[in-house]
Amino acid sequence: MVSTSYPLLGGGVPAAIWAGLPLPEPEATDTPPSEEQGVILTADFIHRLRDSIEMAEKDLQPHREGFQRRTQLYAGHGYGTNDENVDTPFNCYNLAFKIYQRRLVSGDPQVMVRSRSLDGRVEAYELSLACEQLFREINLQDTLKEVVLQGLLGVGIVKVATTPRELNESLGFLHDAEQPFCDPVLMENFAWDTNAKRWEEIDWCGDRYRLPWKDLQDNPLFKQDVVDTIGQPPSRQDDNLQKNEDTVQSLGTEKVAFREELRGYVTLWDIWLPREKLIVTLPEGHGDPLRIQPWTGPENGPYHLLRYDPIPGNIMPVAPGGHMESLARLLNTSIRKLGDQLERQKTNVLITLQGASAGDGATIQDATDGQVLTVHDPNNTTEIRTGGIDQASYAAVQGFREMFSWLGGNIDTIGGLSTKADTLGQERLLAEGGNSLISELEAKTMDFLKGVTTDLAWYIYSDPTGTRKLVKKLEGTKYQTTVNWGPHRRQRDWFLFEFEVDPFSVHARSPSERLQLLMQLMPAALQMSQFQQVLQQGGGDFDMEAAWRLITRYSGLTEFSELLTFGGVPVTAAPKSDRMPSTNTPGIPHEYIRRNISSGGGPEPQQQALAQMAAAGNNNDGGTA
Repeated sequence: MVSTSYPLLGGGVPAAIWAGLPLPEPEATDTPPSEEQGVILTADFIHRLRDSIEMAEKDLQPHREGFQRRTQLYAGHGYGTNDENVDTPFNCYNLAFKIYQRRLVSGDPQVMVRSRSLDGRVEAYELSLACEQLFREINLQDTLKEVVLQGLLGVGIVKVATTPRELNESLGFLHDAEQPFCDPVLMENFAWDTNAKRWEEIDWCGDRYRLPWKDLQDNPLFKQDVVDTIGQPPSRQDDNLQKNEDTVQSLGTEKVAFREELRGYVTLWDIWLPREKLIVTLPEGHGDPLRIQPWTGPENGPYHLLRYDPIPGNIMPVAPGGHMESLARLLNTSIRKLGDQLERQKTNVLITLQGASAGDGATIQDATDGQVLTVHDPNNTTEIRTGGIDQASYAAVQGFREMFSWLGGNIDTIGGLSTKADTLGQERLLAEGGNSLISELEAKTMDFLKGVTTDLAWYIYSDPTGTRKLVKKLEGTKYQTTVNWGPHRRQRDWFLFEFEVDPFSVHARSPSERLQLLMQLMPAALQMSQFQQVLQQGGGDFDMEAAWRLITRYSGLTEFSELLTFGGVPVTAAPKSDRMPSTNTPGIPHEYIRRNISSGGGPEPQQQALAQMAAAGNNNDGGTA
């Protein structure tokens, strides 16, 4: 069975594999201490751990307050009772981050699993199918959208682990027993060793969460003598009310001293100790540990942090939203000031005493729009206007709006809100320039996704009993088959696989956008056909089918499977393998022989068709050479 260790890949491992050298043996790891083995964390250690958590909460409080302020600004004054915190007549802050969110994550994430050995391509493809199936089951797309927004406003945090059988659906109805999960963690519910200057140096980190009190009772995962000391609290928001703190979770709601709930909840902490390789579950505030278990997951632990703008010597990054917060507030204040000026604007009619005594004032006041008036002397009346929008203030607002767009990486162009160029070429240049300013955000997001999806893949590949049904196409045919992907198909060493998040998969496209991209890629068939002919003249070859497989995979346009076939088989995004899925019994030696057989000098049928397309295209040039 596959090893449960998580070996780190050195730079020389891929080169050794491709050179045919023997693979390095995984290093032996000591079994983490546990209470079952007679190793118990001392009372002094638990006491110092609680003191460290309390100190970290104080150290992180300014950052949490900043995250809360930016979340209030993002939500706007129309969100529940949030009008007590912000006044946003023009919520450019929300608009900017919705544009960022769509650019960074808007679709279902997919992974491309590659094998470092040629004969492992089928297994790698099956693993990628299993990953995509899991991502849909746990609704990973919505989790990533939420975490990206948290990263833009502060720091994004997720927790990746498996749900114990004894806690089936206790953490949520999508948390099935013994299935991996990926949950977002709010910054106000997360803490780490703030004495460390780099993430690799932390002694501990953990998150706070709530569990139904009844799910702790008679649960073999937890020490029942400690459960009995906790007691049943009446409300999930008790902790916030006792501390008299506003939180992101209570944003927009009225504070109620007594809140009735369907069931009582308790607050717990899961603390990861990387040096001891333990997970310690503590009740909030005080009390002995409820559970101490070995950490058998990936070496990087259960938590992943999305940090867009790191600060040297600090684990806490600078949020992109922090740079734009002040200008967004200034812009909203300026627009509110213009609105106040507009409300004070008045138009009045002045009339002399002589005209008033003659009744001209009443005549003007009672007249309707467009009515002909008869007055004694029109010189006795005049119209004056007071108040109104100050032109200098209006110009300042326009300047602030331009500055906000510029600070956000040309938001108008990125979001398609307006055009600032006279020609299409100039507009594309502006769009590319704006894209370069957020390319760093995209790179950080892709690295974060790679770490999260790799851990999720490790969990399902290392499952000693789980079986999934995968639907895959048979190589060389147009038919699909169902594969029982169980432990017998997961026999390879984990470090033979490498992972890459497909950046195109996380971007949702509308039908019109997909059609436009499809039409742009179709002429590539003629270009590749001409390139193939040039290579053949020099004795080379170009695999058209493999090229279209890559185009389908990288573009995410599965529609090509309905348009392109090679040898009667629709093209797919699946990697082309040199053999059918193995049906040999594991452990029995077998041999693969590949023969190169001449085709008689004639091109393949699909090559003939593409050559005819190229010839037809050349004939449309008016017959000129």
